This record gives sequence, structure tokens and C-alpha cells, in this order.
Amino acid sequence: MAGIGFIPILGDGAKAVVDTGGRAIRGLEGLGKNAKIIDGALPGGVPLQRIIADNNVLVGAAEEAGTKLGAASLAELRRADEVFITPNQFNEFTRFKGISRAQRQSRQAFLAAEGINVLDGKAVSELPGFRAAFNAVSTAHGRNDGALVAAAKVTGIDAITLEKRLFNYVTQTLQDPSIPIRRITGQ
Repeated sequence: MAGIGFIPILGDGAKAVVDTGGRAIRGLEGLGKNAKIIDGALPGGVPLQRIIADNNVLVGAAEEAGTKLGAASLAELRRADEVFITPNQFNEFTRFKGISRAQRQSRQAFLAAEGINVLDGKAVSELPGFRAAFNAVSTAHGRNDGALVAAAKVTGIDAITLEKRLFNYVTQTLQDPSIPIRRITGQ
């Protein structure tokens, strides 16, 4: 798994401090290797666009970039300053039953090449509000979607998905404005 960063989100999520771990942020390389990201901005108040990607976005970007949704997924990943996935999405993407060893290696290489980081699941799951959001979603959509939505809620980082059903569940059924979620439509 060389090249894949595990980034802890500390504090209450809204005031997260993330060390880039020596990896330059795309487009902001001049700030140096040890740039700190505080309150969702770089020194000088430059805002960051951060996202937490769902597995379906990763699959689209890595393996279906020739389709509208795949191209839109890849563009969304590349437009963001930082892309995160939960440990659940990492496992779903790289260890899904039925994928070949070559496909697993290709997917891990994709994560590394795109600079996609895995959130510290333990730290994020201990933040206030995680368990309630996780339970509200996982009963209807499973653990992976539950972790995605709960991580978005407690960190304030937008979750992005291709799944209309999940998006509608969060926005129309839960109607929780504190859950930042967007759906990629490819249009």
C-alpha cells in the first residue's frame, strides 16, 4: 500500500488539523512539504475543496473513464484539493469479492496516483454524531454507505456519490442539513 496516506482527522471535524505528511497538495506545491491545513484552509485563508468519495465514484473514475459518469467522476476527483475515502470504501474498492489480483493492484495504484487518502476510521468514528448518522444510514443502505455519510457529517467534508438512492435517502428522508452530500450525474 505504499503511496496511500492514512490521514487522521482530529478534534471536532469543523476545526480539523491535517498534516499533509510531506505530500504536496495539487496546485499548491509552493507552500512546502509541511504545509498545515487548518479549518479547511491553507495559510493565508486559501479555502480547500475536500471530498470523501464513495466506492462507485472510484470505480467510475478508475475503470469507466470513457463513460459520461466515469469521466465526471474522474473530473470531480481531480478538481478537489484533497480526496478522502473511509476505510470501508477502501476495502470495498480494493478487496471486493470477485476482483482479480491484477485489478486489486491496479486499483491500489490508482489511489496512490490520484493522491487519495484513507481517513483514520477510529478517530473519525469517535467524533460526536458519527454513531447516530452511521446507524441512520446503515440500516437502509449498509455499513459502507453508513460510514461515508457519517464521516461527511462529523468532518464537514462533502461526500460524493453516483448513487441516486443514497443521495435521496440523505437529502429527502433524513433531511439533515448538517450532512454535506453531492451526487455526480454526468451531465
